[in-house]
Amino acid sequence: MLRKKRGFTLIELLVVIAIIAILISLLLPAVQQAREAARRTQCRNNLKQFGLALHNYHDVHLSFPPGRMSPQKGDFAGWPGNACWFGMISPHTFVLPFLDQANIYNRIDPNFYRLRFPPDTPDCSVNGDLALTPLAVFKCPSDPGASSGEVSNNYRYNIGVTACAGVDAGDRGEFDPTFSTNCANELYGQTGGMFHDNGGVSIDDVIDGTSNTVMLSERSVGDRTSGAIGDGDINRTLSKSTSHTTAIVLASCSPPQTDPSKYSSNNGVGSDGPWYFGTFQNTQYSHILNPNDRIRDCGVSSSVADSNLELQIVAARSYHPGAVLACCADGSVHTISNNIDSGVWQAVGTKAGGEMSGSF
Repeated sequence: MLRKKRGFTLIELLVVIAIIAILISLLLPAVQQAREAARRTQCRNNLKQFGLALHNYHDVHLSFPPGRMSPQKGDFAGWPGNACWFGMISPHTFVLPFLDQANIYNRIDPNFYRLRFPPDTPDCSVNGDLALTPLAVFKCPSDPGASSGEVSNNYRYNIGVTACAGVDAGDRGEFDPTFSTNCANELYGQTGGMFHDNGGVSIDDVIDGTSNTVMLSERSVGDRTSGAIGDGDINRTLSKSTSHTTAIVLASCSPPQTDPSKYSSNNGVGSDGPWYFGTFQNTQYSHILNPNDRIRDCGVSSSVADSNLELQIVAARSYHPGAVLACCADGSVHTISNNIDSGVWQAVGTKAGGEMSGSF
């Protein structure tokens, strides 16, 4: 007598598939959380290494690096032989020897700081291959915009509770153009942060205490598209003016524009030296808006903010859920909630504001 072959009925098969699907749906968030935890740990380690490199630089030079070294001096026509000297070099560049990147730093020619490539003239491409080298230590693995092999930067240095970019670096043939009064008062007054143009800040200058002053934080690089308004986009509808103050720029941020054509995304990625130059476009951020603030960053119409009439508000932003990572002037790294009190966030953004920041 033949036995009947037993198998799964269609209903039983569907039940098994449903159970597997439920198990996968329960497992995926845990896997994603584990991956993000690993990425955040790597990001924290990058910031820690950056902070230690800045302190090692301080041990050697008795100050932290200048925020932009020095503005451009002279225009191309007025300074023959010096047309490719641009200044504006970021702290990232100066600490390369302390990040095991001395091979890059030692090859940088200080007479050719400017990056300009043929067919544009003059030819200032001498340092191009160096300045456009992708460095993993400046990339947060949680940011999809920084995950490619392209050169990018996620870690910004704090200039304080100010929207001032710094000394005018325009091609005007002048020697060391001065700050506007508004920018000088903000950058070198109580709203100033850990870095500025005229020389470096020393630990003695950090009156508020190194554990109460943020030195570095994150900034998402953005998607570099005009199809949608994203974290890396800046609303550029304000006209250029040396009469602008941070309050004027902040007022232009709200209400936010909804037209993507009013925004541009050019933050910390691409072919213009994302870790090499000290500008809001590449390496600076401020403590005006909270981390990952719902208000979009904003500023003047210039695509590259590099002078005292090209103010920008660039907030700390990241892809870590609900927070950014920040490195204080004592080298400690903290997870800063998006919901941090704005007064506390601004207090830890100044080095000598005299505020009582409390615990953060």
